[in-house]
Amino acid sequence: MSTIYDVPSVYATLGAAIAAIPPNLSGQGVHEVVMEAGSYNEIVNIDGFANESADDHIIVRAASGAESAGIMDGGVIVINNLFNGDGFKITSDYCQIRDIQLTYTATVQRGFRIDANANNTLFLRCRSKGLFNSKGAFVFTGHGRAINCIANAPNGNGFQGFNANNTFYAYNCIAYGCDDNGFTHDAFTTLICNNCVAINTVFNDFNGVVTGSNNCSTDATAPGAGSLINQTLASMNFVNDGVDFHIDSSSVLWNVGLDLSAFFTEDVDQNPMGDIFPMGIHQPEPFPPPSAGGVGGGSIHTGIFIGI
Repeated sequence: MSTIYDVPSVYATLGAAIAAIPPNLSGQGVHEVVMEAGSYNEIVNIDGFANESADDHIIVRAASGAESAGIMDGGVIVINNLFNGDGFKITSDYCQIRDIQLTYTATVQRGFRIDANANNTLFLRCRSKGLFNSKGAFVFTGHGRAINCIANAPNGNGFQGFNANNTFYAYNCIAYGCDDNGFTHDAFTTLICNNCVAINTVFNDFNGVVTGSNNCSTDATAPGAGSLINQTLASMNFVNDGVDFHIDSSSVLWNVGLDLSAFFTEDVDQNPMGDIFPMGIHQPEPFPPPSAGGVGGGSIHTGIFIGI
């Protein structure tokens, strides 16, 4: 196992970063990222060297104590040749992974995963793009939330909860073009979706007994009050379907969401959500006034979630 604690990186482009830094996690098996309390870690180039092992993955855990909420900040992460393992797997309580786009060039099982023993965890503003033969882009076997996350055209499920008696919350997330289901769970997992959007999945946009409200689907499965069903991509009016999920005020997703300011107050660009949340990841300009919700009122400009 190789371990890193803090890998700072400031480069203008992904290509420049990869050219300057050789893979800083490489080799077969398990790699570990230890999250110091309040630390900011960035991994820019990961090479898993394919060995067909289901044990290949990157573990993210807190350095000490359940209350030390480590934070991994990143940019675009490329994982090469990581066969049959997971991308990032959180294994301890209170860890967060934020602002990371995972792009795959080989087969993986799961892009982002919460382990069964981890609780009060968070994926914030993350994107999983181009998974091959995967089980799911965001998979929860522990308790946690995904906020402003995108599952972009995985071969498996977009957001999935399974194999544990846990609750998985998805807030303002998008599942696009999934080869299985957009948002799904098994009989052992409770899945709560609010302000989520599922688009053109092969099976069901929302599958199972999904609870929550103010969701949107291109089929008839969006659950809860205030939800929109049988919508089209044209009605959502994304900047670039399947690529750029920003919207403008002509979108059916604008100003129809549930107020979630008790949990977070910013969109994917860290602009204020305001008093009327949209569905999906983006609050278009002109921005509404900051919500009075949350801790201490006002807008929280760090983008860190407020509570589990």
